[in-house]
Amino acid sequence: MAPVVVADWRRLAGVDPAVVWTTVADPARATEWAPVASATHMGGEVPAVGHTVFVGRRRRSTTPEDAWRYRIVEWDAGHHYACEVTRPRAAGTERLDVAVTGEWDPVAPVTRVELCYRAEVAPLLRVLCRWRIASLLHRALDGIERAVARR
Repeated sequence: MAPVVVADWRRLAGVDPAVVWTTVADPARATEWAPVASATHMGGEVPAVGHTVFVGRRRRSTTPEDAWRYRIVEWDAGHHYACEVTRPRAAGTERLDVAVTGEWDPVAPVTRVELCYRAEVAPLLRVLCRWRIASLLHRALDGIERAVARR
């Protein structure tokens, strides 16, 4: 297996970091910004380390066996979280990191959102996997930008 690490980020001018955080940290809002069809949260009312989000990737109904599992392994409220991702019929665990930071600007708030995905894949699939992950991260950042613009 070969490691693949893909990161992408977006700078959102005029957007308060707290607004972005409430969007990306609420599992119930995942379908508003992430390229997923459904998300179900297992845990307490506020996500925390150890909680799991079950994500359906397809529009048609999926069984629990088809769901991707995002188990929260790091949680720094307001700033960063990380999830171990387990995909059906895939070997190994992957990881998604989401970071939200405010940048200083004298005129208006500015927020930087960074997404990073790590996976272990067969060496022959490395280029294709990197391209697919980059595409999904870019779509997620577009979705975050749209979601916070509606608020």
